[in-house]
Amino acid sequence: MRTAIFTCASGYTVEDARPFVESLKKIGYTGKVYAVTYKREIDELYNYLTQNGIMVIMRDYHGSVNLATQRFYDYSEIIHMLKLDKTVDMILSVDFRDVVFQADPFAYLESNLDENTQIYCSGEGITYRHEDWNGDTLEAMYGTKYLMKYIDEETICSGVFAGKPAKLALLFRAIHDSSFFSNDPMAFMDQVTYAIVIREAFENVHKIVSAHAPWTANLGTLAAIPFNMPMWSTGPKGEYAKQADRFRKHKKYEDAMLVPVPQMIDGKVCNSNGEPYAIVHQYNRYTPWQNEILAGLGLVEMAE
Repeated sequence: MRTAIFTCASGYTVEDARPFVESLKKIGYTGKVYAVTYKREIDELYNYLTQNGIMVIMRDYHGSVNLATQRFYDYSEIIHMLKLDKTVDMILSVDFRDVVFQADPFAYLESNLDENTQIYCSGEGITYRHEDWNGDTLEAMYGTKYLMKYIDEETICSGVFAGKPAKLALLFRAIHDSSFFSNDPMAFMDQVTYAIVIREAFENVHKIVSAHAPWTANLGTLAAIPFNMPMWSTGPKGEYAKQADRFRKHKKYEDAMLVPVPQMIDGKVCNSNGEPYAIVHQYNRYTPWQNEILAGLGLVEMAE
């Protein structure tokens, strides 16, 4: 399979980049990697990335949406500009600063390809009813109508998803354009826009990969909340979250999860079957695991 990874490295340092880059090197990934940046100059990060085989593409920030949303517009443009729909079979879109790789991120998808599926979404193992940030943001940006429509659906993460280039180009552009129908296009809300667009416009061509499958562990929902804040919230409660406890049947967040919590085995984040995840997103949300992961990459020393 011919593969490519898209990410956005703007605003980060070489130290921020090392976990992403060193983990890719460690797994021996040989596909293409494209990193978008909005800093129009050659600097240490640019040199570090290019020296490690990553193509850095400089773009202009338009300022009409949040930077996290504009990246998707630029990803779409890059697919067309480089004609990647002709030369690449699968593209993975991932966050940069908080992602590490434990295995080939495309191997699981290649082994589980479905001819009717063109977009693979990473599930977060929880529903909108039971996760404060996703519920709050969905309601704040698109209103109670959409919150109630999807309240018992699984939340999906805009920080990790993959698909066939031509269809992804349409999805990337739709995420960007649909943000203008939200209550605040400048807000950090690309995740809920992505979730709505997937379900409203790409309903028949997407698949939500279970958070239990050995593909992606989004640790913000799978570990940070159950380990750090087991009573539901990772931050200040918004209006939705303030009312949520009235209709929640579970006493603890973990009781509402759709999958068992992951585990750390020999320095790797694994599902409850002991299978290592290929992608670990938000690895820095749970400090004990963060240190073990970085130690495995040779980036920190573990205390005795």
